[in-house]
Amino acid sequence: MLHAPAGNLKHPFVVPGAVYAHHLWDWDCYFAVQALLQMVQLKDRDGTLKAGEKELYIRHAQGSVLNFLDAQLEDGYIPIMLFADSDADSRVLYRNGSPVNMHKPCLALNAVMISQAIDDYSWLHERYDQFRSYYECYKAVYQSESKLFVWADDVMIGVDNDPATFGRPHYSSANLFLNAFMVKELGALAELSRALGYEDQASYYSAEAEALGTLIQEECWDCREEIYYSVDVNCKTYRANPRVSGYHMGLGVTWKSVPIKIQSWASFIPMWAGIPNPSQAHALVTKHMFNPETFMSKYGVRSLARHEKMYSVAATGNPSNWLGPIWMVVQYILFDALMQYGYREEAARLTAQALHLLGDDIAKHGDLHEYYDPDNGEGIINKGFLNWNLLVLNMICRLEEDSG
Repeated sequence: MLHAPAGNLKHPFVVPGAVYAHHLWDWDCYFAVQALLQMVQLKDRDGTLKAGEKELYIRHAQGSVLNFLDAQLEDGYIPIMLFADSDADSRVLYRNGSPVNMHKPCLALNAVMISQAIDDYSWLHERYDQFRSYYECYKAVYQSESKLFVWADDVMIGVDNDPATFGRPHYSSANLFLNAFMVKELGALAELSRALGYEDQASYYSAEAEALGTLIQEECWDCREEIYYSVDVNCKTYRANPRVSGYHMGLGVTWKSVPIKIQSWASFIPMWAGIPNPSQAHALVTKHMFNPETFMSKYGVRSLARHEKMYSVAATGNPSNWLGPIWMVVQYILFDALMQYGYREEAARLTAQALHLLGDDIAKHGDLHEYYDPDNGEGIINKGFLNWNLLVLNMICRLEEDSG
């Protein structure tokens, strides 16, 4: 997972595992670094941390952030993925005006997490304006009239084939993943600003986070089904030609969005961002997350509710399959959400399921896979994948710390 500087990547960097060598990915890197930092704490506690090992991990973590910042364009755009051996990434298409997505809202989250681990933000001081222009690019290019953020297209959206975005029109899908992550990212931007002495900017980002969280509540919460949905913001009034007909000239479209009623694990990400009130969180957990008819399986929470017509556990890469298989990053984010809202017993259950799943994989195959069949626990694709599978260590440690 740790790679020395190579080609276009001038700093050390972190990759998801052997199957993705020489590719630096945005949210993969964030969660991989989170797992690596936990490993440092565990080894330090157990007395097995080798000399220079923490510094090695930190160099690669910081280098990953710096590589992305090095790739930033003049208007703040940063690509989702960088190649060590090629510069043919999404910047080429972006410069040509094509609809492409940018680095997911986890750049500041990663930078702040690393800085807190070493109690030092100084390595980011000269880079601060790049974080500001990165967010302003998001606002300029990816914020819809509704003020929710949208994906430009369906390429490299993290949850690759999420039906709420996959195959849908450009700039129309205000996906819960993107918007809930942005709430978290704005919180990190506020923290980064405070740490570097920019109090006015910290207040700005905090206000932006609060406003976006309120908007998610207003536009994405379904009060009848008690769950969040991604929404379509391509809502416009199309008038008839008055010279041809006087019809369809009255009240126009007054709503900002239309719900895309597909229940996926993204429906729970607002909980990770701290958006729902306690009553809403209770409904999400008891009515949906742990419902065996929809999300819950023997091995954890499915990435898509099994009653959706798109549900599939087929082996596919590029795009990877998020239409039902078990992904460890899903289990971790939901674990974190459950702990935030006081559902420790349920969080412990997810942890036990994750341990069972990964332990069986190692016992049978001597390795880990990228994602898993929720019915039989078999690895589906990409043997040799590490990355956020390592987050099970974070889950274990969080439970231990919580129990004292």
